[in-house]
Amino acid sequence: MMNPGGFPNRGPVRGTVFPGASGKFGQAKKEVAGAKPTTKSAPSSASVGKKAPDDQVKSLQQQIYLLELETRFLRNNKTTTVKEAEADLVTLRNTYEDQLHQTKSALADAHRDAHTLDARIQTLTAQVKSLEAEITQLRDDARKTAVDHEVALEAKDNEIQRLTTALARQKQQLEAAQQTVALGQAQLAKVAGDLAVVVAREEKGKAIQGDLHAMITTLKSQIETKDRQLHDLAAVHQQLKDADADRAKLTAEARHLTMARAHDADLLRRYEAEVRDLMQDAAKLASRAAKADADVARAQQVHAADLAAKSTNAEQLAQTVRQLMDEVDALKAAAVQRDTALAQSRDKLAAAEALEMKLGDDVAAERDRADHEAETAAHLRVEVADSRCEVVKVNERAVEAEKRERARVQEVEAARAEVAALRVQVEALTRKTQVLGRLEQVMKELPVDPLQELRRAVLEQQT
Repeated sequence: MMNPGGFPNRGPVRGTVFPGASGKFGQAKKEVAGAKPTTKSAPSSASVGKKAPDDQVKSLQQQIYLLELETRFLRNNKTTTVKEAEADLVTLRNTYEDQLHQTKSALADAHRDAHTLDARIQTLTAQVKSLEAEITQLRDDARKTAVDHEVALEAKDNEIQRLTTALARQKQQLEAAQQTVALGQAQLAKVAGDLAVVVAREEKGKAIQGDLHAMITTLKSQIETKDRQLHDLAAVHQQLKDADADRAKLTAEARHLTMARAHDADLLRRYEAEVRDLMQDAAKLASRAAKADADVARAQQVHAADLAAKSTNAEQLAQTVRQLMDEVDALKAAAVQRDTALAQSRDKLAAAEALEMKLGDDVAAERDRADHEAETAAHLRVEVADSRCEVVKVNERAVEAEKRERARVQEVEAARAEVAALRVQVEALTRKTQVLGRLEQVMKELPVDPLQELRRAVLEQQT
């Protein structure tokens, strides 16, 4: 059961006496206490005229009983209400103090969290700004690096093109040099062949010259012998036979030389005239020998005619010797010219060999240069690949920095959301604190002794 004041009833409290209780309740109690002996002292055999006082006594007794009941009810109700009000007031005060303490703690925690979050927000803002500056710097560095790498790539591409062009040009020069070397080698081979031919011809000419010298020496000795033996006709005939034998030997030697020179057509053509001359000389000598035989035959008949013929033959032989000497001089001059041509050919061969060596060195140098340029081009290609890898890494770092920036921005937004939630909680706690303050003010405005209000209410009820 709940009383009209909203506090629960706790049952009647017996023996409760309100201090300072006075008024109608005390007077009524005194009247009742004073009236009981009068009712007991009344006679049992009352008359009809005394019936009215008995009714009064009964009504008074009823009123007294009702008043006692009402007094008990009021006493019990007031005691229960006051105790319940005091207990509820203590509970409210304890609850208010607990809530106030919790609110203050929550406010302190909220302020502390707010300061922490503000510091964290400032730190995150500074980090975001530093990250933005770092990202801007990284982007600028990436742009600069990309521009530098592009410029370097263009320069390296130009360098590679230049090296490729130079390499192609050097390859062309190398091919031209190789062709020149091949031509030089062919010329050297031709010169070497010509030189070998000239040397062979020179050796053959020297052999022929030696043979001619031997023949001239033999002819000189024979002429001297014939000059000494002109006076001896028999000896002259024998000498003519020896001359025929020598002529046969010379013819055999000429044939042998002709057969030996058969493999060299050019030398054979060159020396055929000389052989023909020698053959003509031999024929002349043979005719002269025949003439000498005829002269000897005639000399046997006419000594003077023989002597004249022999003198003529001697002069002719001397003239032949002079002609042979002239031919020998011509052969010597030809040998000198051949030596000069051989020296020139040797000089040309040496120059060609030097040119070949120089061309070989140039070719080797060009090959080394081409290899070096190829290595440089390969190195430049590797550097270009490394530069592209660095550009990719810089872009990846920029992307990672952007991701970190997004994550930190999300953290800042989450922190701001937490701060907003804490601010909402702080506002709610502030409103609760205001409500509790108002409640405390209302509690302070309540009267100190609520029994006065209860008494006032009872009096108003009784009146």
